[in-house]
Amino acid sequence: MNLLIKIVAIIVAIGLAYGGWLLKREINYSMDYKDKVTETVLELQAPLLERIKTLETEVKLLKGKK
Repeated sequence: MNLLIKIVAIIVAIGLAYGGWLLKREINYSMDYKDKVTETVLELQAPLLERIKTLETEVKLLKGKK
């Protein structure tokens, strides 16, 4: 009976440790994933925003010439 209690206690401890690890992993993944997506989108937008500014400047210059 004493051996059975020890085995159950070990199984419960392993289960709690594994559950804690999964929870920590999920939290870290969700936070890091959001940051990486935001960073990637901003990197992709930077050249486009620069191009838009250039085009707006060119349009203003062309409108001024007419």
